[in-house]
Amino acid sequence: MLTKYTKQIIIVTAIFWSQYLQAGPVSKVNVALFHTFSKASSFCYDPYGQNFERGVRLAWNDFKKEHTQLTYDISFTKYDYDDNKLKAIEVVDEAKRDGASVGMGFMCSDFAILGGGRAQKNKLPLITPTATDDRIARIGDYVKMGIYTNSVQGSILAAFAYKDMAKRKTLIISAANCTYCISLANAYRNAFEALGGQVIGEYDILTSDTDFSSLLAKVKTQDFDSVLLPNYAMQSALIISQFLKSDIVSTFLGGDGWTWSKQIYDIINDNRLEAYFTISWIPTVQNKKSRKFIQRFGSQFNEEALGTVAHCYDVAMILYNALNKLKSYDREAIKVALNQTWSYDGITGKFLHKNGTNYSERTIILVKVSNRNQVVVKTSNP
Repeated sequence: MLTKYTKQIIIVTAIFWSQYLQAGPVSKVNVALFHTFSKASSFCYDPYGQNFERGVRLAWNDFKKEHTQLTYDISFTKYDYDDNKLKAIEVVDEAKRDGASVGMGFMCSDFAILGGGRAQKNKLPLITPTATDDRIARIGDYVKMGIYTNSVQGSILAAFAYKDMAKRKTLIISAANCTYCISLANAYRNAFEALGGQVIGEYDILTSDTDFSSLLAKVKTQDFDSVLLPNYAMQSALIISQFLKSDIVSTFLGGDGWTWSKQIYDIINDNRLEAYFTISWIPTVQNKKSRKFIQRFGSQFNEEALGTVAHCYDVAMILYNALNKLKSYDREAIKVALNQTWSYDGITGKFLHKNGTNYSERTIILVKVSNRNQVVVKTSNP
């Protein structure tokens, strides 16, 4: 005869197996993470991929809490291309051999173009969270941009400079060995000139340059009312600092490569600073989701949540939502899911992806920077 205790065990076990069979087996989705994990990249600001990885993993933890009946689980594998453009191709091959289902990463355009091209050839679905070069959108149907193109942000920045600030004559100083920098410079120039603006001069530098005295000597006598610096934050700050120290005061313009931090302000440290840049999100632009995220991130890591980690969090959520609609998790099914029209309202604003395009239309904000202060002056929603 069965005891009361034994009967309880049988009932609990039956309920467990009933729920298990109803839910079905859990599939494993192998997500490859591509970044310069062993170095602080010389091209873009995300030392050792820390913000990227934190955003992706935090999003997965939150997604699992929100969806308790998932039919898939994720295994993350990191692939380090060591700030080496050739290795950006090699790591994609390695991920394919390892059986990766989908990839995320290549935060900067220089690496995203190479890694994305290889992912397309290998038929490995790939999302690039923050790379903005227009050529990435043309690679093919396996490669998705989690952000806008440089043509979009360049046009918005040029229209603001010309229409809102009445700028008519600009200088462009861009790093010739930086794909993102050249792409944004071209986008801005084309849009600015189409509106009637004039580019007084264009000057090439290298990402390794730190002394701009010879450049300053060339531009000091020129007549301009604005300076476009389509470069990353650290080098742009060095240029601005040397301009102001030479008493060349102007309005400086940049794109989403400008991740402003205390270190950047310390480099410039001049109350004459006036600059504007486009970006997807800054911590002062808060909705209910972003406030909650900022508080939780600060308490967990004792750091301020930068735009990179917040944006990667949102783009990762887009991937997890796409996976959640699938019954099979092969590469072709994931590619099809990512190609469909979808929208997402996240920490950093609204995302819209239309079938037939490989980039995201999303919130873009224009930020005014003065000495140690950032103020949103305009917002563009998709």
